[in-house]
Amino acid sequence: MNTPQSSSTEPLQFITIPSITMRIKRLFLLSSLTAMALVSPPLLAQDDKPKTEEAKPASEEKKKKKRTRKAPIAATDYAQWERLDPANRKMSADGKWLIYGVTRVDEKRDLHLLRTKGKKKPKVTTFPQGERPLFSNDSKWLAVTIGKKPDESKKQPPAQSGMIHLRKLADGETTEFKKVKGLVFSEDSKFIALEITDESADKNALMVRNLKDGIDTCLLYTSPSPRDRG
Repeated sequence: MNTPQSSSTEPLQFITIPSITMRIKRLFLLSSLTAMALVSPPLLAQDDKPKTEEAKPASEEKKKKKRTRKAPIAATDYAQWERLDPANRKMSADGKWLIYGVTRVDEKRDLHLLRTKGKKKPKVTTFPQGERPLFSNDSKWLAVTIGKKPDESKKQPPAQSGMIHLRKLADGETTEFKKVKGLVFSEDSKFIALEITDESADKNALMVRNLKDGIDTCLLYTSPSPRDRG
């Protein structure tokens, strides 16, 4: 008689519902992170595009603007262009006074005198058509030759004499001498000698002025030699 044998069975494993739920949540979280990683770069690229597109219209508008053409320089404006004249630039021996020349394209020229030292803003004195400035050695006097205007020079032949402005720098007092052919200050700056010519009478005079008291002395009055007449 056979006795029934009991079959050995393995213990059953039960999967609880909470464990299944946790696995589903993990899978869902992992898939979400993967999706974000794939989607994020295009989104960032799309965010940058509008900035570039907004900058384009401004640059295009600048290109579309019409450039205004500048009018050509008129002859009257060009004639007023100026340049410094180094030949007529002088400084007094004490360094307190400076005179310089300015020449324009239309051949007009000026000399400008100013004081270089002092607390106040320097006042500029202008000598129209001035040339060949000369300071005395003591820096108290200035002699300037006044030439003719360009239109006058074209109508008349160049004269051998001109007008001299003798200026006392301390107070600006100025004396005019006409028909002066040449001048020179004495070494001690007490006198100035002027050669005055009378072309109509064909005579020359040598006049010496005492700069302290203003007294003039005529030392010589002669007719020019045949060699001077040319």
